[in-house]
Amino acid sequence: MNKNNPGSNKINNIMEVQTEKPIIIFDALDTIQGYKGAPAGQSKRFYQDHIARQAGFKNTDEFLTKVPYDVQLWMNYFELQKGNLEPIIIPGAELMMALYPKSRFDKYIVTADIPEAALLTCKPFIDNDDIQPQNIIAMNHLGNKKKPTTWKKVHEEYFPKQKVEVVFEDSIDNLFAAGKAYGLKENALCHIQRGKEPVTLDTHVAGDIYSLAINLMEFMGY
Repeated sequence: MNKNNPGSNKINNIMEVQTEKPIIIFDALDTIQGYKGAPAGQSKRFYQDHIARQAGFKNTDEFLTKVPYDVQLWMNYFELQKGNLEPIIIPGAELMMALYPKSRFDKYIVTADIPEAALLTCKPFIDNDDIQPQNIIAMNHLGNKKKPTTWKKVHEEYFPKQKVEVVFEDSIDNLFAAGKAYGLKENALCHIQRGKEPVTLDTHVAGDIYSLAINLMEFMGY
């Protein structure tokens, strides 16, 4: 606090409020990020099959049952480090990012991962200057994304003073948990369905990611 000029503190507080930008949240895997060689919408199974083989399992489902999730995430990280898995930007995601300029929005990637792996899987977005490294949130330590309480923890820990306006997710359960946590209208819940068009507005927004972004920009009045 500036004891010599208390008025300057009020001005600073006002400026801080005015410069707070709305937040756009993206899930990573199969929402905006995939892996080279993976079929559309199946990047998670693609990397699971890969690390299962590396672990000597012939059956991926057996691997997923026997190996703890945290260990799976570390195995994925090591394969990323070796270059055996190559993260890519899902077609359409790059155009969608451009619709949310950094001058008007704060974009975050919230992924159920460990920090070390999240920085590698999201590297294409960092290299494109679409997302700042500090805005990549690996939130596996906070809990299950299917629970609203987990999304509330994300908000409290990473951007407590800002309002979430839109969430992009490929999991409908995760999506509605986030919507409940942030009090979002159904139009602001974006269910990414790979290869499915057109955009529909029933209980939530669904469709390909680029059409979703355009639809939302119109809805939000930008």
